[in-house]
Amino acid sequence: MSTISPNPQIPLPPTQQNLEKQSQDTNLHYHGFGVSPLLGSDDVVMHVHSNQTANQQDKGGYYPGDAPPNPEYEPITEYPMHVDILENHSGLFWYHPHVHTVSDTQIRAGMSGGIIVEGFDRYYPISKNIPPDNGKPITEQVMLFKDFNDVLKSDPNKTYNCFTLNGQVNPKMTIKPGEVQFWRIGNIGADTYLNLQLLDSKDKQKQVPLYILARDSNNITTHPIETTGPILVPPASRVELLVVGGDTANETYNLVSQLLPEFPTQPVYQLATVQVEGNPVKYNTRGKALDKFITEQTPAKDDKTLPILEELAKMPYCKGSIYTKDCVIEPSTDKKSDLYRTFTFDSAILNDPKQTVVSRINAKLYDENRIDTVATLHTNEEWTLINADAPVGTSQPTPHAFHIHQLDFIVTDVTLPPEYLFPKKAKDQYPPVTNDKPYDNNAATCIYQKKNVLPLPNKNGDYEGYVCKLTQNGYRDTINLPLNSITKIRIPFSNPSIAGTFVYHCHILIDEDTGMMQNIKVIDPLPGKLLKAGTSTPSMNSVSSNLQRIVD
Repeated sequence: MSTISPNPQIPLPPTQQNLEKQSQDTNLHYHGFGVSPLLGSDDVVMHVHSNQTANQQDKGGYYPGDAPPNPEYEPITEYPMHVDILENHSGLFWYHPHVHTVSDTQIRAGMSGGIIVEGFDRYYPISKNIPPDNGKPITEQVMLFKDFNDVLKSDPNKTYNCFTLNGQVNPKMTIKPGEVQFWRIGNIGADTYLNLQLLDSKDKQKQVPLYILARDSNNITTHPIETTGPILVPPASRVELLVVGGDTANETYNLVSQLLPEFPTQPVYQLATVQVEGNPVKYNTRGKALDKFITEQTPAKDDKTLPILEELAKMPYCKGSIYTKDCVIEPSTDKKSDLYRTFTFDSAILNDPKQTVVSRINAKLYDENRIDTVATLHTNEEWTLINADAPVGTSQPTPHAFHIHQLDFIVTDVTLPPEYLFPKKAKDQYPPVTNDKPYDNNAATCIYQKKNVLPLPNKNGDYEGYVCKLTQNGYRDTINLPLNSITKIRIPFSNPSIAGTFVYHCHILIDEDTGMMQNIKVIDPLPGKLLKAGTSTPSMNSVSSNLQRIVD
């Protein structure tokens, strides 16, 4: 947090210069929440315009009371919202504006924040299971990272990136020798990946273990995952974990974001300096080493609203057109089918005078008045996500961060280029099978093979790479799509609150703003019936401004 005097000597431009010529078109998204997407709740297709007029297209505005002379636009007013949070929600969530074309600008200006929903200890009762001898509760650190536009940039023609932790650059944190702390980490910025690692400041090869308890507000369902390797946290993702202080005082750790092969120009970020100091803390580990004691913990409670992970991963395809919660709807390979569930992420150049670069899903730009996918409640679906993107004018592929609103999903398998797992090996050195390369902190068994999968062909028309089957340890709402990869996910549409229209998109928001987003409509028809895709969403003028509720 920052502290300033009551009368800061910082000249602020008047409203007419500061706001009225800026876009005031906005809305609010509750990221990670399985809540209603209808108007008045978590509806990101809706725009809050100046003066809250549904058909108003003015982009400017000013705050009531500022009263600039001869205003061009109306004052900005309130927009009431109501969100019903389900009992099974707990952990670190966040909120941010989500208006297409300006979400990146607004979030990079700082418009995002964290939300903690209490109740995580119902799943992992940390303080109860790992009690310190002094009886004090485990220290909790909430750590929110943002990639601000650097307001102090010296050259207006250059793009500057200022990556902060709770509004500070490289703040100092403290931990006692042997102390267990609970870190709740959120990447609530717009575009920048985190690749987290905790290193000894004197010995850069010494990595401090981290114990993952939850990803994207979903608890790990087996045991805490111990890792010393980097933890990839794409934009919008969260991770909640335990860290243990060193044996002696005066040790110093560096919390860093490591180099990413996907982003060769992104620097290593020094995120925080962690100082080990104070009196040692001891725990009643029942005669076991602390690290072993932590990794043997198990969740005290399962989320009964979602299918069991292993059962969903192994669930058979539905037979015929009978769709139930006990099977997965088999995706069609016909692009014209309503059950086509292959989504290809790429970029292109528009045929316009500016040669505008745009981002796409299935060769389409986002249209808020088009329904791209229709799904039904109380069913399960399998989606294939293909990252076929290389920035226009380059041969360097780029990753994407897939996110779907209102829902959680599991990743069942990923097909990766060989160099993703073995960047320094020659082609003839690729092993046929490997299970020593964890993927996204998940154990994986990877088999090297050629797959005839378009649109990622090599010169022979095949896709050559490792098909990696992943172990299941938790649901996610945001995942990385590595360069030149094919990712399969399974999504349970089991929550009746989510009926309505919402979106899925790349959460690198500059990509979302330039077109990499689509609409999905979830309905609850008669069993076995599917609504046809291609229909239009109702116009803002035809939608009531009152909160609509779903009644189960």
